[in-house]
Amino acid sequence: MQDVIVYTTINKEIYDNDDKKIAFTISFMNDGDAGAWKEEFLARKIAAANTAGDDVTFGSWTAFRTALNDSFSPFDAPGDALSEMRNLKMGQDASIDEHVAKFKILVSQTGLGDSAALVDFFRETLPTGLQRQILTSDPPPTTLVNWYEKASRYHNNWRRMQRILGRGDRTRTWTPQNRTQTNTSYTNGTRKFIFPKKERDPNAMDVDRLSIDERTALMKEGRCFKCKQQGHMSRDCNQGYQPQTTTKPLTQKKKMGGTETANYIRTLVAEMDEEEKKEFGDSLDDMGLGF
Repeated sequence: MQDVIVYTTINKEIYDNDDKKIAFTISFMNDGDAGAWKEEFLARKIAAANTAGDDVTFGSWTAFRTALNDSFSPFDAPGDALSEMRNLKMGQDASIDEHVAKFKILVSQTGLGDSAALVDFFRETLPTGLQRQILTSDPPPTTLVNWYEKASRYHNNWRRMQRILGRGDRTRTWTPQNRTQTNTSYTNGTRKFIFPKKERDPNAMDVDRLSIDERTALMKEGRCFKCKQQGHMSRDCNQGYQPQTTTKPLTQKKKMGGTETANYIRTLVAEMDEEEKKEFGDSLDDMGLGF
């Protein structure tokens, strides 16, 4: 009917009376329930014309549209729209503008206009993070139109920021001495720092497994940390790892103490900008470590 109204409006010189408009409309009603409604409508009009001994007329355009609307409108269109509105949720990658447009269509179907009662319906369709940002804005929105505007502006600004900063899977390098790979993930725009354990080559000897006393003794005697022979250092050793004959087990690498840990954190933080420092501090707070 919307298409028919548009077409007959821009072609007023052709469809210049009610009979022409109605005839044009029912010419498309050929199948299913629409076809059955058309047959009943025409049969009734033809019978009335035969009884009056006059030409067939379809009546007024306004009465035709009312009859058609009454016949095909859902029994409880406002109730159906409210039910769909309650279940509507904005997807993770959805466009806020498309979401608002869909909500406006449901509002028009409910017949409630811009009622204040619809504000909570719209708010609950938004992601939690976006709801929080809007509710804590200054001033917070009070009308449905205000909610449309702020939701659109905040979400589009956030999407723009994501594109500019290239948010997504990124890698950073954080160690006290030099940089190694560290993953940085983002959840709802919040950066999380993850420090993976370094994979160890199972075929290589871990010199760090030597205790401090063992390394000191080998250094005093001028012996290689790998093969335990004199005359060269471990970096020049071509013999590879030779198992020790001693029954004394190798001790594990010492864990960092409080001072070493503090130095590690200082070095890591020194390489961050102000935004990263704040986000890193928030990450430590989430783990209960404080910053």
